[in-house]
Amino acid sequence: MNNTITAAKNFPALLVSGDVIIEGGANLEINGLAVIKGQLQVSADSASVNILGGLFINGGVVETAADSSASGNTGTLYSYPTWRPSGGKVNGGLEFNGNNTAVVVGTDGMEPLQGTISLWAYAEGFSSPPHYLFGHTSQAVEWVDRIQLFINDESAWLNLGLGDSHFKHTNIQQLVTHKWYHIALTWDGTEYIVYVDGVPKASDSYTGLSELAPVADIGNDGNPAYRDESFHGTIDDVRIYNRVLDANDIYPPKDGLAGLVGHWKLDEAGSSVTVTAEPCKTAIMVWPSAGVAEKWEQTSGAFFRSIERRFN
Repeated sequence: MNNTITAAKNFPALLVSGDVIIEGGANLEINGLAVIKGQLQVSADSASVNILGGLFINGGVVETAADSSASGNTGTLYSYPTWRPSGGKVNGGLEFNGNNTAVVVGTDGMEPLQGTISLWAYAEGFSSPPHYLFGHTSQAVEWVDRIQLFINDESAWLNLGLGDSHFKHTNIQQLVTHKWYHIALTWDGTEYIVYVDGVPKASDSYTGLSELAPVADIGNDGNPAYRDESFHGTIDDVRIYNRVLDANDIYPPKDGLAGLVGHWKLDEAGSSVTVTAEPCKTAIMVWPSAGVAEKWEQTSGAFFRSIERRFN
């Protein structure tokens, strides 16, 4: 779908007090000044935005990853991981840089999180600090409630963190680079099981996890203060179920199973946002009482009519 917005005389082309959301491969062209108080959220499913004029934005431009389940838990890309349209295990995948990249997803329908998490992972390398495949945590400083799948430093062992224990289960399986692994975790509120390529590798009882805040990271640890610890490699086909799947349903992954509350296929090709400065299209005309036309001018990339400094 293609949409074009053109400014009328003396008005901006777009004035929005909230967010502007472009989804499903839609294209938007704006001729004139765009003013957005929130975010410009652009779907990575080949969506594009072209602005010929100028852009004032408070919340920034972010790219989003679709949730193909019915929950609508759209992911927001953090620090621009790289789309690999033909580089995933199932069609495309998303490559994380091992430093500060993540996909932050909503988790409606997942609290308290008792069920199944699964994903495909392909490591490019291992280094310190730990590399996180998935993190679902509260915002509490003491890390009271959390679920994390991560690789511990250079040793390349898959580990699980639960609740207030940073290492609930260590050395589950040693991984190698440049190989796809299917990794899954089930937890029923009492017992957890970690699977690698469909084989149970670790299990134990655990009752220390109560309820999680509605935020999770794909490719990172779930805590905004530690987003310099992302996975270094490609992640694909992330799924969350609100029930415990049996081993035959976990691997190989099956479509159409009940209880799917989050599914990020990560098959997108990436989006495009282009802003071209055009003073004539962004100037807003004002008409003083003398009847002489004036324009707001463009200085240092912004318009000004008057500038006032206030001290509070």
